Amino acid sequence: MLCEECKINVATVHMTKIINGSKDEIHLCETCARERKDEDFEAAFDIPKLLASLLDMNIDKQQNQPSVASPKCQNCGMTYSDFRRTGKLGCGRCYDAFRNNILPLIKRIHGNTRHEGKLPKRSGGVINRKRELKRKRSVLKQMIIEEKFEKAAILRDEIKKIEEDINENRR
Repeated sequence: MLCEECKINVATVHMTKIINGSKDEIHLCETCARERKDEDFEAAFDIPKLLASLLDMNIDKQQNQPSVASPKCQNCGMTYSDFRRTGKLGCGRCYDAFRNNILPLIKRIHGNTRHEGKLPKRSGGVINRKRELKRKRSVLKQMIIEEKFEKAAILRDEIKKIEEDINENRR
């Protein structure tokens, strides 16, 4: 598809606007999209600015006070205020320096602060069973502490079954 402005280059920017139920599509090449004054395409999709805006939503009242010192990376010298402004970290050690500030953001974006990863199809079944076993053992301990012995006995039997399944798969 050719650019609707210059009619020479291939259209690589495709924008759809829906205003009052009226749909308007624009197909432009990169050059013409940058030259358009009514839309700032690059600002709309600036990842660091998006990240910085998410950080601004998570600011504590304490962090807003000027008397509180902004955390600083000992390796590169970047401050947390710099990170919030740019949305970019200075080095790999910034994660440690800003850990307490970044973890809530990571949890909000990814749903967790610990990477679980994907499992290979062949060995994924055994790994899932081991995870389930670990989780059920934890629940069993809690049931014993709470003296829910009938439920604990049922769970103990489920754990034995999972252990047998895992042992069979090893052979």
